[in-house]
Amino acid sequence: MTSIWAPSVVESRAGEARDGRLAQARRSALGVASDTRLFEFFVGVGLTFSRFILGSNLPVEIPLVIVTVGVAAFRRPTTDIHRVRLPVTALMTAILIWLVAVSVHTGQPWTQRSFRILLLFVFALCLAQGRIHWKSIVAGGAAGLVFVNAPSYYLHLTSDNYPGFLTGWLGDKNVSGMFYAIFTVLGLCLFKRVWLKTTYFVVMFGLLWLTGSRTSIAGCLLALVWWYLRPRAHLWLRIVAASVGVWVLVTVENRYSQVGEFSDRTGTDWYRHQIELATTAKLAITPWFGAGLNTGWVQLSPTRQALFHNSYALLRVEGGWPLVVAMLMLVVVIAFGIFGITKDVSAEQRAIEAGIVVILVCAWKLGEVFFTLPCLFLVGAAIGERYGEPVKDAVPVLLRVDSSVSQGSDV
Repeated sequence: MTSIWAPSVVESRAGEARDGRLAQARRSALGVASDTRLFEFFVGVGLTFSRFILGSNLPVEIPLVIVTVGVAAFRRPTTDIHRVRLPVTALMTAILIWLVAVSVHTGQPWTQRSFRILLLFVFALCLAQGRIHWKSIVAGGAAGLVFVNAPSYYLHLTSDNYPGFLTGWLGDKNVSGMFYAIFTVLGLCLFKRVWLKTTYFVVMFGLLWLTGSRTSIAGCLLALVWWYLRPRAHLWLRIVAASVGVWVLVTVENRYSQVGEFSDRTGTDWYRHQIELATTAKLAITPWFGAGLNTGWVQLSPTRQALFHNSYALLRVEGGWPLVVAMLMLVVVIAFGIFGITKDVSAEQRAIEAGIVVILVCAWKLGEVFFTLPCLFLVGAAIGERYGEPVKDAVPVLLRVDSSVSQGSDV
């Protein structure tokens, strides 16, 4: 006989069902993969400080990538990218060799910058092979931008080189804008429920707006359009939408870039225009093979220099047309998969593609974008998601010994 104090079977099952629903709700609220790795999460948080300078001239990005690659070296790959491993590795190697060769030919210093590019390429390959869990980095990066970078800025714990614009530990408002724009769309893959995606996007886009980076805001909106159309439209419609988006972007930039919230940018835009004119003049005298590393700057006056504000022009002046073609092949064709014809796409790949849209837009009006940690992070994650297959566990080989042999036989 069942005790009156003991729960009935029905109550027990109801409690189990309720606990299950609560557990599912908690997982949905967290919105991250159940196997989130703590190390990668803190690497993502560390991205918030990646532009902070240690000592004389060492950005946090360098030791952060070195430590991450070092940990990855002791992990087995979880993703098999045999279909593209050789061409991707060959393309990255060719890019690096070409840049070094051109720099040596033109007498430009190349050791420090080429080492940084090599680190970023290795980092991308580690991500592609699944040695590093990229979604955990996304979760950490989003948490760092929301709960570390923004509060640090508004509590006056960081420098304020652009008063009134959210920069934080990233230092520059355009760099900050690019980071927030990328993680605004990239973080959408962390959530399953629509209301969580919407809440996350609103919060992140609000912080992006506070950076005041017009190019990053435009890139984020175009990326959101791509993210929405990706599983709903075939290739031709996506290309048409992308073309219309580029036209709209150029039109808005030319006609409406100084209205409303951005009406006080006259001086900034004049300065940017002077850089663009000087960049065009420098490109006109640059040979087809480029001028070598560290040449992406212009002389505005006898006492004033400025870095390029166009990453496509930066590729052209440092490595010539071969570098432009090679990097667009790596980012647009291989990672972004511009010629993909299927609408079937995972939530992860969809978010990564949206992040690459941000990269391609920001490269138009910002400084160096392609040889940066966010760009190569997206390239590595995209290769793993698009071409990767789970690594199969090794099947143990069992030796079978015939009993007649083991016992011997009579002759």
